[in-house]
Amino acid sequence: MKKIIHWILWPLIFAAGIIVGFLARQPSINKLKKQVKQLQKNNSRLLVFSQLQHDEFRDLRVQHKALKAFSFGKKASFKDKLRENLILQYAVKSYIDLLMKRVKYEQELSKSEIAFFNAFDNIIDGKKLSTSSMVTIRDYILERYSGDIDKLKECDYTLAFQVLNEYQ
Repeated sequence: MKKIIHWILWPLIFAAGIIVGFLARQPSINKLKKQVKQLQKNNSRLLVFSQLQHDEFRDLRVQHKALKAFSFGKKASFKDKLRENLILQYAVKSYIDLLMKRVKYEQELSKSEIAFFNAFDNIIDGKKLSTSSMVTIRDYILERYSGDIDKLKECDYTLAFQVLNEYQ
């Protein structure tokens, strides 16, 4: 009989221990469940925040690309204007050089030099230029200084002005 009591008592003690252990752990389990719910809630909020950040990044990238394209257009426009200005600088230098060649040194000018000189002389006189005169000036200058103009090298007037000052 004692053995039967042991067989019945030990499982009851064991079951009671499990129940007490379970009940003792229940507050800790409830706390962990609450933390999991809070983490899931925070995770959802973080996912929304992450999506907003992604959308903002995408928008900023689009704006960056648009600004780069705009800048590229401005850069090309600026380079064209700079190139036109350099052509004008070299044209002034060439005009002074040809003027001195003709007047001071009494040398004959070639046909292209005469065409350029006459066309640029019209600019100096404030006359309206024809398209062919503008092409003549541009072609003459680019034929002689295209390398410097392509490198965007500023025109050096020093020698031309020095010769002009010596003539006066």
